[in-house]
Amino acid sequence: MAQSLASAAEHSSLSNSAARAELIREAVRVLAEKEREVQALNADIREYKSKHIKGDLGFKLADWNAVYRVSQLEVEDRNELLDCIREGFDALGIGQVVDWVAAASTGTGLGSVVGAGDCPSAGTAPSTNFIWSASSGSN
Repeated sequence: MAQSLASAAEHSSLSNSAARAELIREAVRVLAEKEREVQALNADIREYKSKHIKGDLGFKLADWNAVYRVSQLEVEDRNELLDCIREGFDALGIGQVVDWVAAASTGTGLGSVVGAGDCPSAGTAPSTNFIWSASSGSN
């Protein structure tokens, strides 16, 4: 409240209530017009995504949003993110075809996890080995 009063005092040229009222009406008109423009653009974007991303490409919008977000990163940031994702997927066995019979016969399960130090943003945490037990399903 005090800030509003101080702001009003700074605008002594607008101390006339009629001038201030006109400025308020103008601000409402301009902002309402800009909001309508934003809504129209958002509708165009939704239509485009529905037709081309979902329809033509068959992507889920969540998947597309991830692709788009990564594409907008700077090259160095994008490469670091992709390195961390690869490391995480390797550690979790995501994207690998696991031969459970071979894993059980060697006694090593899914093998060792990539060292956390391999990911530039992960610090220097030591590697961890996970052994998956074929009988109990635990690590």
